[in-house]
Amino acid sequence: MSISLDCRICGNSQGNREFKVLEMFYGTREEFTYFECQSCATLQGTKVPDDLSRYYPPGYLGPISDQSEADVRPNPLRLFLKQQRVLYLLYGKNLLGWLASKIGEDYFGYTWEWFRKAGVTPASRILDVGCGPGLLLKNMQYQGFSNLSGVDPFQEKTLPGLNIHRTEINKLTGQYDFIMLHHSLEHMLDPAGALCELKRLCSPGGTILIRIPVANCYAWERYGVHWFQIDAPRHIVIPSVRGMEILAERAGLRLNEIVFDSDELQFCCSEQYMQGISLKDSRSYVINRETSFFTQAQIESFKQQSQDLNERGRGDQACFYFRNPA
Repeated sequence: MSISLDCRICGNSQGNREFKVLEMFYGTREEFTYFECQSCATLQGTKVPDDLSRYYPPGYLGPISDQSEADVRPNPLRLFLKQQRVLYLLYGKNLLGWLASKIGEDYFGYTWEWFRKAGVTPASRILDVGCGPGLLLKNMQYQGFSNLSGVDPFQEKTLPGLNIHRTEINKLTGQYDFIMLHHSLEHMLDPAGALCELKRLCSPGGTILIRIPVANCYAWERYGVHWFQIDAPRHIVIPSVRGMEILAERAGLRLNEIVFDSDELQFCCSEQYMQGISLKDSRSYVINRETSFFTQAQIESFKQQSQDLNERGRGDQACFYFRNPA
């Protein structure tokens, strides 16, 4: 195991505070050492296991469908109509897309805001880094996006009909108009190097979206080592907002916007951890919301608190939109 108290983001080695965190996603309760950077407030693992792959067992990154590849290849007319519909849903200026949107409901299940802010079209070159089996990519494919790729070094089985590379991003070639990292940067040992690779892969004027837990947030202050987003040992580096700004400066990227998108899980899961209930426990709110020990009033309160924290920039996760200068 490598041991260091040098911050992986700002390089500070003075006054960094160590603490112990238990593995509570599966509830093995294996102990890991983390530290908080005194300078940029980033949280990070002190001792990184040599074989991280064993902490990503089958099913960690999502279920695999039995759907055949033929099921996800729409005929050309259907694909065209879906693409027009996406243009309307994104930008509201496509008459044919408006008509197509009236035929069926919007079953996407994700926020269109990510794509709207990136200025993408159904034909844009899009890369999902840390895509797991490809659940988001598959949903995008259903919507009519036609130029999709994914990369994930740990995922062995993927959904059919997708272009997913089982490798590291430094092995990828080509360029993309929109690169997404949905809670994957925190799993990387060298986030600074990763952002440099992302800049290399991003087309001039393109957008990089990084959704990630944010250190120095209210949930960390309230729950400390029980904050569920630490997710030891899988989350190696959890940057603060300042940490993300430093990463952008070092990579030569422009940070355009920050949107906090935390939800009630920052309270529910962290409260469970304090009670010794893991994320995968049968009593967990994530596993069965009907049988969890939280009342409906508590859940509504957690949701309202989360919304308030997001508006104040104090939520425990955020979307960072970077632009690669042309």
